[in-house]
Amino acid sequence: MSLAVSVEEATHEGRVRLAEAPDGQRLLRTLRRVRQDIDMLRRAAREGGSDALHESAAASWQSAAESAAASLRAIREVFAGQPVPEDFDPLAPAVRNFRTAVEDMREAGVARTLSTAELGRLFGIGFALDQLRHDLGDLMEGAREASALRRRFTAAS
Repeated sequence: MSLAVSVEEATHEGRVRLAEAPDGQRLLRTLRRVRQDIDMLRRAAREGGSDALHESAAASWQSAAESAAASLRAIREVFAGQPVPEDFDPLAPAVRNFRTAVEDMREAGVARTLSTAELGRLFGIGFALDQLRHDLGDLMEGAREASALRRRFTAAS
């Protein structure tokens, strides 16, 4: 059974039993957006073919990828009922660092030596990282709602 069908069935059952249940459709849409963000980042990383990402941006790109992975692991933990700090947003500094690296490249004149495709790739990665950060925040919110509902049911049992 597909995830979409499962969510639809759960949503229908939830309307019958629980008005306070989280919106499964919203969570499914958010998961799809996260998947699309990751696909955009993967395509941007591969667009260079054998060309590595410019060394000025490579370290911050690696840090952003690691931060995104940490965010996904934290969201998994929240779905499993584990607490995560309210201000949890490890991708924010990584996105800022990537943008700073690109800006530093521009200020140092390195950007002038890059092809249009390479520049587009850098800006595409920056855009996709911003989108991923936003969508991971939405996913974390959904995970917290689901976890809170689970705790209420567990306490009521």
